[in-house]
Amino acid sequence: MRLLGLALSAALLSGCSFVGAGSGGYAGHGNGANAYGPRYGGPAGAANGFADPCQIAHAQAAVPQGCHPSQVSIGVPTAGGANFAGGFAQTPQFGAPAQFGAELATGHYGSHADVQGRPGLRGAKVQRKRKPRFRGALDLGVERSVGGTLLDYSTSGVADPTANYNPYVYTEGRDEGETVSGTLISTRFFGDSREATRRRRASDGSEFLVPDPANPGAFIVDPNVQSFDALAPYDVVNTPTISFDDVWSTPATVGLSGEYILNNRATVFGRVGYAMAEGRNGAAASISGTVYQEVSAQEYDELGDPIGAPVVTQSFLPDQTTFATFGYDFSDMRRLDLEAGGRLYIDPIAGRASGRTVTPFVSASAGASHYNAVTFKTNQTQLSYGSAFEGEPELYRVTRNPALGDDPTTQLYDSQWVPTGRLAVGAEWQVTPRTALAFETGVKVDGKREYSNGNKGSSNVSVPVTLRGSFNF
Repeated sequence: MRLLGLALSAALLSGCSFVGAGSGGYAGHGNGANAYGPRYGGPAGAANGFADPCQIAHAQAAVPQGCHPSQVSIGVPTAGGANFAGGFAQTPQFGAPAQFGAELATGHYGSHADVQGRPGLRGAKVQRKRKPRFRGALDLGVERSVGGTLLDYSTSGVADPTANYNPYVYTEGRDEGETVSGTLISTRFFGDSREATRRRRASDGSEFLVPDPANPGAFIVDPNVQSFDALAPYDVVNTPTISFDDVWSTPATVGLSGEYILNNRATVFGRVGYAMAEGRNGAAASISGTVYQEVSAQEYDELGDPIGAPVVTQSFLPDQTTFATFGYDFSDMRRLDLEAGGRLYIDPIAGRASGRTVTPFVSASAGASHYNAVTFKTNQTQLSYGSAFEGEPELYRVTRNPALGDDPTTQLYDSQWVPTGRLAVGAEWQVTPRTALAFETGVKVDGKREYSNGNKGSSNVSVPVTLRGSFNF
């Protein structure tokens, strides 16, 4: 009976082994994620988790391949057995073979877990993509000034070019005739105010003359108006505001930045930029008035002495005429920018299905900018009164610094740092998983610069437009 019992036990054990192996027996480490039975491995060495390759966990377990039923015994699995590889990843203390221990020690769960080195069900390695944290960017742009006064004569200490202008300095004239036994006709062209049609100035414009009641045809100094400053010798002075946009071309900008990605919606960044613009020529002021022609006829005897008082007639152009235009020529602008800020991204508005999303964002930054020194030259263009009266007006350049033969140069600002701030909105297009293009615009404010005399100038408000390309590291 004992012999018959042992034979039945062996047959049952062999049958269980056959049934267990018929459904995906040991097929390498790819079956390590199955639950129980021979999928945990074969008897080679201690790879089945037991010190004896013919040991099993319980009486219902299959006979290990290569073992005779008489060799089978029930034992306790050893730590580090391969029959637990991939199972119970949530309990990494169970251990694993050396090639799997690193991933079980992470304790991550789900498909997003970092399973580098862990074999998949088909033997392929599944690696979790690392989310980028840093990216670098290159930006190009322009900015247009929309507010702020560059030059204010009242606070800058710069002399107003119109302050000492005297149109009589540019009086023109000619003489025709004889001064002996004849008549000398003197013609004079000058500029003055329309008020001068009722008064006559001295030849240098320093005094007003009126007809002499006691001597017909002669003139005397007007006792009521004796000062040149009592009545300006012109009608209109036009001094337009000189803004930042007037004196420089639209600045071109370039910048490099580094950005740290806090999460899916927020980043912080630091940027170094450079801007440049060419200085422009422009009109700083103009003076307008009335152009006159005065003709004086004086008779002379045979000795060359005048006979009586000259006969004087005066006429003028009916329209107001520009006497002089004062221009400027500014130096180029160079600027270094340093700023730090952050961006907040909103939900994508396009490209979700393809992954090439278009995502709006808002940003804010603050920093400082260093400007180079600013200088400018002032020039004067003067009208030829005679040519204007004769219907063919001509202009000529006046050298305002005759000693040097050049126009005077004035330093308006010294080189200096100013605070800056920027608010922007834009959209970013994810071109590839690592690269993106962004377009943004907004408002930028540069703090007040000090004039060379120490007084504060005006803030510069501009609208920048920027195209930025970025790369994730």
